[in-house]
Amino acid sequence: MKKRSKIIALVTTLCLCLSLFVVGVLAATSAKFNVTSTLNFTADGVYVMVDASLKQGADVSSAAVLTEGAPTGQPTFKAYSYPRASGQDYPNGEPSTTYFVNQSGVQADTWAIGDINYTSTNKVVVYEFTVSNYSPFEVQGTVQGISEALATYVEQGQLTITTYTGTSSSSATATGSPTYSFTIPARTNETTPGTTCYKIAVTLNDFMNSLATGEIEMDVSFTEKQAINLNGITYTGENHATLAPSSSNNFIGGANTGSSATWSGLQASLTETNKAVKYRMEVTNNTEAGIKGVGNFTIANQTTPEPSLVAGGVNTYEFTNYTVTEYAQYIQNIQPNDTQVYELVVELNQSATSATINVSISFDFTDDKMYQIEWEGNTYNYVNMGKYPQRYVGNTMNVKLEALLSSNDASLVETGKIYTTFNDCNLPSSTSAKDATPILVESKEYTYIDGNTYVRMETPDFYSSSYTYMNGETVTNQASWYKVEPIQWRVLNPTEIETENAVLLSELALSANTSFYPTSTTSYGDINNYARSDNAIRNYLTTYFYNQALTSEEQAKVTGRNFTEGELEYNGVDEADITSALSDQKVWLPTSADYINAEYGFDSSPITSYVQDKARLCSPSDFALANYSCLSTMSSYTTPARQNGGTVQYWTSSAGSTSSGACNAGYRGSVSGSYVKLEFYAARPALLFNLAG
Repeated sequence: MKKRSKIIALVTTLCLCLSLFVVGVLAATSAKFNVTSTLNFTADGVYVMVDASLKQGADVSSAAVLTEGAPTGQPTFKAYSYPRASGQDYPNGEPSTTYFVNQSGVQADTWAIGDINYTSTNKVVVYEFTVSNYSPFEVQGTVQGISEALATYVEQGQLTITTYTGTSSSSATATGSPTYSFTIPARTNETTPGTTCYKIAVTLNDFMNSLATGEIEMDVSFTEKQAINLNGITYTGENHATLAPSSSNNFIGGANTGSSATWSGLQASLTETNKAVKYRMEVTNNTEAGIKGVGNFTIANQTTPEPSLVAGGVNTYEFTNYTVTEYAQYIQNIQPNDTQVYELVVELNQSATSATINVSISFDFTDDKMYQIEWEGNTYNYVNMGKYPQRYVGNTMNVKLEALLSSNDASLVETGKIYTTFNDCNLPSSTSAKDATPILVESKEYTYIDGNTYVRMETPDFYSSSYTYMNGETVTNQASWYKVEPIQWRVLNPTEIETENAVLLSELALSANTSFYPTSTTSYGDINNYARSDNAIRNYLTTYFYNQALTSEEQAKVTGRNFTEGELEYNGVDEADITSALSDQKVWLPTSADYINAEYGFDSSPITSYVQDKARLCSPSDFALANYSCLSTMSSYTTPARQNGGTVQYWTSSAGSTSSGACNAGYRGSVSGSYVKLEFYAARPALLFNLAG
């Protein structure tokens, strides 16, 4: 039996297949559905009893269990996922992990219903499920299939679907718009279950038109209810820079808690004066462990084009009249008491004057630890964890936020959090001193009415004024704003994460202005030694990045790395306590040996050809560009974040072959050495993280 500590424990799955046939043209007073229903039950080590019935009547309150049916018709059905006590429904023994049994203890796999005849006075059919939960935890049921299959008939007004929930059949009340999820409370004691009655009422409204023959597959799944909150909010505005909560800001339908949620009928009319809409799902974790999930969307009557990939699970879809941007599609490792968001922004294209959309959004939590992206012939595994400023907000939004800040507008609120980066280091006063002090750049964090968090860098420091951000806009030296987003980490050892800590490497280089040492003069000692107390890049990672990017819950899952002298390949190092200085490093730079480790997905040679190892190619974040990161824009070297080209050189923790050099990965994917003082090389952090817990 699975332990309750698992994030998702499958309780029961019911698969209901309905073959819907219409005989001839519907008459004015009668119609006939030939409904054949098959329910397939499976169980996975939990105590659940399902008592189902098919009812019909003039309305829901008067609907009664069918007494007539096909020769094999069974209007009621009862099954258990466990052996039961004699004459009782409560468990007596371990639950099954393969199938349900009936009251006689015989395997029960099929429920045959038979024909249903609709008339003008007998026009409502009710599928009713009473679920008794003998498990010591809450269970959530989720229904999928019937809404999608009957959507056309519902839109045309031929059918109406209404759902009901309550503790019993008589107490079940309508949930407003159809809600395809419900909760079954935990047992009171071993013999007293928690009980919920859930109904789906299908009403035939139009007897004058024929319904096309079709087949419905309805899946009703039960999972251990997760202690999470899902809050959906709609934002509208003239453009993406003016988005604000709409007057009716809650999503219609969908689940507010549980392991999955679906929002349907999210309609928006885009015009030249109201060009943008955003659907935002806030996911708050109240469990004792990290959770994972993925969001997806569809737009009615539209084929979704292939996306343009952006690091961090951001996808851009170009439709004919509008552009859809999906932010944080992959929600990974949301730690306890933390909130992450999934956002869908739809904005009218400049060439279009209007567009009407009907969006459906689903969000599901799974046991998957990672998600995958294929790029340039390689498949990479990722998780999202921690948050850091990364992408530039765009010129329009930048002007908007600056104006709000200047006017002390209440829609922009300072959080009090600071993100600290380096500008340069002050040289020590003598060769014996090891007290080079970095010049700190402190960027304040703000929340905005659009639900996002931003950081303002007052004086960006660009290596070149010709650089462009990931959105294509040219950098400027004016005060700039960057969105705080989940960090996308590449999992270097995906096959070992159940038994070993995951080795995580940031997909983007996250900052620069981080040299090994502010001068290449070797009279200051072992300047290529990553273990030095005044090594600028290690100081940045351990003192600032680690504490500002990760929550305390995330930090609790980090295991420190213990470096040895041999790993760092020192040249001319006179430091006697390397091992001691580099013990328990919570966040660090990989060594040059790490970047030629074939088990991590890299080429085993540091230099293989002119276009070297694509797996080592890395792009800087926009925030790193504003911190003096270099950028090679050659179109031959691409990443998911910069598909037209744009890579960076970034440091390793290893010394180079000379006493004034340290190893770095180049913009073509090579591994070689450079002078330690080059502050335009970037920082690409790594850490050891427990994904198995």
